Amino acid sequence: MINKERILKFRLRLSKNAGITRREMRDMFINALPASGLRFALNNGRPRFSLGPAAADDEASDCEYADICLAEYARAEEINLKLAPFITGGFKLESVREIPFAISAVENLAVFAKYIITGVKGGAEKIKDSQKIEYEVVHPNGLREFKNIRPAIYNISDIAGGMEIIIRLDALRSIGMRKMLTILPGLEVQGREPQILRRALLWQNAAGALEAMQEN
Repeated sequence: MINKERILKFRLRLSKNAGITRREMRDMFINALPASGLRFALNNGRPRFSLGPAAADDEASDCEYADICLAEYARAEEINLKLAPFITGGFKLESVREIPFAISAVENLAVFAKYIITGVKGGAEKIKDSQKIEYEVVHPNGLREFKNIRPAIYNISDIAGGMEIIIRLDALRSIGMRKMLTILPGLEVQGREPQILRRALLWQNAAGALEAMQEN
């Protein structure tokens, strides 16, 4: 019988400051995981891990995800204790949770993102009433195309000091939240540039309801 390496999977949720790139997050993990002293499953000689869909570089985020694979069991509290001191550079480890090895990656599960935008005023009702909110995409071959972002907006509401919006992740890949703010009807920027916080990633259950990833 061939002995197979036992692999245990844990999901980490992190927060990050605005101005940090996905590359910086990957580099941080490449250094932090070996430094923690935990016994990791290896991939080409490096600790085995994967990152979830990252917020844009200019966005703060409460929901950056990484899945790590251990070759030796450790409690979530122990992983937090050993790893947290090495989560640096504008990142903070918020939670650690063991998950079944076969569970799909966050990249495949997350469908929507919830954002809190501060420094803007009004607009929610006008946006809800709009059937079409278009933006222009210029393809590498020079072809110009107009796309309608409105169907991707699941919900939007005015809050004190700004607004809350839930939007499909796939739509943001082609426009980005900051550019989208410039085309939303009725939205007024107050003072400096709006501050963007990605508050949560959400998945859609069998009943069609949205649930936050960290509660999955």
